[in-house]
Amino acid sequence: LFIDLFYICLHRAKDRRSQYNKECDDKSTSSGEGIFGGSADYGREDDIVPVNRESTVELIHLDVARTFPTLGIFQIGGPFYDLLLNMLSAYVCYRPDIGYVQGMSFIAAILLLNLDLVDAFIAFCNLLNRPALMSFFRLQQDKMERYFTAYDVYFKLALPKLHEHFNNLDISPNLYLIDWLYTIYAKSLPLEITCRIWDLFLRDGDRYLYDAALGILCMYEDILLEMDFDRSVQFLTHLPDKIQANNLFKRIDQVKASVDKERHIFNSILDD
Repeated sequence: LFIDLFYICLHRAKDRRSQYNKECDDKSTSSGEGIFGGSADYGREDDIVPVNRESTVELIHLDVARTFPTLGIFQIGGPFYDLLLNMLSAYVCYRPDIGYVQGMSFIAAILLLNLDLVDAFIAFCNLLNRPALMSFFRLQQDKMERYFTAYDVYFKLALPKLHEHFNNLDISPNLYLIDWLYTIYAKSLPLEITCRIWDLFLRDGDRYLYDAALGILCMYEDILLEMDFDRSVQFLTHLPDKIQANNLFKRIDQVKASVDKERHIFNSILDD
């Protein structure tokens, strides 16, 4: 049943993309200009974004070309370009209430590196249906704030000195944590490390995403304590390309052990 549903959604997505391309050609012909030039009315939200967000399928190709650029397989002409484009397009038609959100392409790409198209699509749908990811991709501000609050409590328990330093600099979790979570670290960390984090996240649940974040902070604590606001945010949103994997996972285990007795806090904050 789900396999049939995938192909139904994919067919609808292709129709939607064809319709969009035709509309762009018509606009270009009628105005005598390219689709990004001319009328100030083109691109207004009420013109291109219907309530059900299905039109976000038109934006996917922009992100696909920027996904894992160093691999060179998800770009136009690459062996995985059409697979990634089709998978994300089908999801938009499967969940038009969510549509396409920037960052999804990295999650889908990781799955396509390990599964065939249909299995990757099913896994993608199930993954985005997890509470933490769903709250972020649906931009549910109240639930997002609860996750940030729970994370901040963990942060203070595990790394009190760095937590105080960040508070003094007014560095809130949303300045860096969103960037990490939206792609489940796929954009922020080396691919090999990302895959190991995914393995443990799928085993341990959403809380491991926050354990991993604290592990990163723990590993770079000494450096971050010497940085000001601008340098800290720049560092956290552009982590080093070369990271010692064993050291990172050792730090993750270290912070997990330091907050294990307070695990109930995470659930209690989310349940309030």
